[in-house]
Formats: sequence, C-alpha cells, structure tokens
Amino acid sequence: MRLQILILLHALILPGFHQAVMPQEAMPVKACQVGSAQYSYRLRGEVRLLLLWFGRNNVGGGHIGFSRNQGSSESTWNEEIEVFFGSDPERIPNRINRWGYGRETSQWIQEARNPVPRLVESEFQGIMRHSTESSLDEALDETRQANDSGRFLYDSILSRVMPASSSSEIRLLVQNEDFSYRHPERLLGNYREALLKTPPKKSRRLVNAPGIYGAPYGLLTGILRLIHQICETGSHPSLPYVYNSNLYTLNVLGTEPVKESRLRDDWKSRGAQQVSHIRFRSWNVEKKKRTDFELWVPRSGLLQGVPLRILYQPRWWLRLQLDLDPGESRIGDSSLLWH
Repeated sequence: MRLQILILLHALILPGFHQAVMPQEAMPVKACQVGSAQYSYRLRGEVRLLLLWFGRNNVGGGHIGFSRNQGSSESTWNEEIEVFFGSDPERIPNRINRWGYGRETSQWIQEARNPVPRLVESEFQGIMRHSTESSLDEALDETRQANDSGRFLYDSILSRVMPASSSSEIRLLVQNEDFSYRHPERLLGNYREALLKTPPKKSRRLVNAPGIYGAPYGLLTGILRLIHQICETGSHPSLPYVYNSNLYTLNVLGTEPVKESRLRDDWKSRGAQQVSHIRFRSWNVEKKKRTDFELWVPRSGLLQGVPLRILYQPRWWLRLQLDLDPGESRIGDSSLLWH
C-alpha cells in the first residue's frame, strides 16, 4: 500500500453520505479524443521533532502524466496515468533518497446501445526505493548502510485487474547504483527487463466471485473517475478497486471549497477555478486498514480535475506536500482528458 500512495501518491464514511460509482455510472466520453499532458510538482517535506514540525521547500518533486490513444478499433481506446515523485538527496540532510514510480494503463470500449463506456481491464506497474524505517533515525541508518555497502534495494509490483480475476507479482531488485527520481531511466529499464526474465518473489490471485468488485479499476484509474464525478455532480462518491490482488474501497470523505486567497497566483492565471479540497480514504477490506490523503482540485477551468496540491502523511514523523508548478508543466492538451 505504501507504493501506490507514495506514487501519487488510496472505507469508512458516514452512513448514507456517499454514492457508489458502479460500472454503469462511469462518466461518459462523447468521443475518443486522443492527447496527452504532463504536470510537474515541487515537494515540501516536514519532519516532527518532539511536538514541533520543521519543514523545507523544494526538497524534491516529480510529475503526473496523462495520455489517451486510439485502440484497435474506433470504439476502443487506451488511457495511461503515470506518477513519479521523490526526494532530492542533494537538498536533504544526510542525502535521504526516497522515491516511487507508477504507471497504470486501462482499456475502454464504447459499446453499441450503451451510452457510457465500459472499462475492460487495468494494469499497474510500479517501483520504489525499498524502505522499512519507522523513524527518522532509522531512515538515516538505512541510508548510511546502503551507501557504505553499495547495495540498493527496490520493491516492484505488477498488478493486473480483469473482470473475472486479478493477479499480482512482487519482485525485489538489487542494484549497485543509487538512482534518484531525476535520473531513473536505467533503473526503469532494468525493472522492465526483470518483468520478462526474473521470476516473482511473491505472486497472488483474486477471483472476482461472487462479484466482489464491479468494473476492473486500479487505484489511479479509480481516483480519476471519482474526481470526474465530483467535478460533474458535487457528490461524495466511492468505488471498489483492486491492488496487489487485494480488494479496497476508495471513498471521498468530504469536500470543501478552497478560499481564493489561499491559491497561488500562477494557478489562478492558468485557469484554476472553483477549487475543492477533497479528502480521500482507501480502505483495505481484508486487513481493515485505512490510508488517507488529500487533493486540491479545480472543478472548472483549464485545469479542471488536475490536482493543484497533494497532501499525505506516510509516517507519524513525516508530512509531504506536492504543489503544481504550471511553468514546468505541459498542459495544452489537458482538456482532452476531462471531457
């Protein structure tokens, strides 16, 4: 679960306070318009020392990418969501290096006599720096040990969700180089090669019987659908999704408007309007564990549906805030992905 939330950084809410988004309620796509966009972010990190929080800006960053391409026929298309966030060891004391990458692809079809598209399947590929620390001191110790030994560990996952079942594969990659989020290309190449040549360390399968989940959503595709629902109706929706062959429920706990005075000028100048602060909760149905995160999302304008701010607290001693940097983003085709 750490992997999927860090790269994007995903149910319990008040009874009757949500509306389930089942496959037949997916937001309609009028036509298969193709396009792409990429949004860059800057990271602020805060650590807790005793009772106080101490933070620093620009200690890392990353991007979210969206694309839609035509499928094998006029009625099918493929969507891709890519997330990549991490710390910059050059700007962090003791060079703590933590980052994660995820890419979720989904296939869609517009069937005859059905006004809404149907999700056919989804697949998530992810990799992140291996970490087990439960405190800042342990994070520093792990960093020193890896640097001294020249042995760097990375966790990877391949998670597929189909209508009838889902499957997942976990691999541990051992590298002799400390890759950062700024220069991951060789590591990502090694990861893709490992998917073909290295047997998984663990594998799981979940049979969708008797219909424990509806459409085959993964986490990133699920977040995108809920954002669409919020922007269109203002409701508090939820949906089931599958990650690592585990069933989760993704819920919107609540939304509230963000005051214009709290918005950055470059966000407003690029078309951010009617921004909502959305609180999400991911609930692991089997393990009864929750993970909360928050997004600031414009409900209209050129940046409709694009997270302006991502807030997440992965550890009791660590808080992360990612802010959109419009000047470094490529947003020209973003409207193709939201309408």
